[in-house]
Amino acid sequence: MAHAPDHPGAWADVERLLTVADHRTVVRWSWEVASRAVARFAPPGQEDPRLARALTHVRAFLDTGVLDEVSHQSVVVGAHNAARALPDRTGVRASARAVGAMVATLRTPEHAPGVAMYGAMAARDVAAPLQPPDVAAAAAERVVQRDRLAELLGYPAWEPPPGPDPTPDEGVDDATWSPQTARAPESPTR
Repeated sequence: MAHAPDHPGAWADVERLLTVADHRTVVRWSWEVASRAVARFAPPGQEDPRLARALTHVRAFLDTGVLDEVSHQSVVVGAHNAARALPDRTGVRASARAVGAMVATLRTPEHAPGVAMYGAMAARDVAAPLQPPDVAAAAAERVVQRDRLAELLGYPAWEPPPGPDPTPDEGVDDATWSPQTARAPESPTR
């Protein structure tokens, strides 16, 4: 079931696909989402060196299958510090947050929905704070995320994985849905 670009189903589809993806696929997909988010704000080679280091760190894992444990923690901290140093509520900060979450997927694939959320926020807030959020760009990014993840998992064309069909949260208008209106899953510790 393909969704219109502004439909919240693309977000739910990504979350469902992530539940059936293996760790390496999640990391590869996260790297692609974060790379796309960073590229919206800086041409290759001109991004913050801490973000470039994080992207290179994950790319090395994808190429070799080996995690550089010695530098991993400093790469994670560097990516998060780069995000903290950027202006709040801007797409450039969201893209840096996507990179931080992407690096975290190396050890914990459960960070992948954060990569997706921040990638969509980077698309939405590309002109912030000077212009209003571009909700259509965020929706289009979510569709790209879903379609690419489905492709990496071997689905020939978008089709949902087996399981119950998620429905959007009640009270959320499809036209104004964004990653910030989605409820976070309940923590098993609550």
